[in-house]
Amino acid sequence: MSLVACAVYILSWEIVYYGFMPDFADKYGAHMIETMRAKGETQAVIDAATKEMLRFKELYANPFFNVGMTFMEVFPIGLVVTLVSAGILRKKPSQARA
Repeated sequence: MSLVACAVYILSWEIVYYGFMPDFADKYGAHMIETMRAKGETQAVIDAATKEMLRFKELYANPFFNVGMTFMEVFPIGLVVTLVSAGILRKKPSQARA
């Protein structure tokens, strides 16, 4: 159940990312840096975050990394939901009637 949901989510995100939002990493990085400036972070912290965002952009351009990150967004929650559902819906042992 979780794997099917993850597959649909990953496929949807890959279509959106590569088809409609190829500049997502740039916009995300710019937003994070702008948020840090608004909070009054020091320039050293902002520079470190900028370097980290550039590394993220480089990694996120790799389709395998992109798929892996997208999978890890939803799988842990999906796994918990699947296990809870299985626990609730499991077949109860039938009691023999006397």
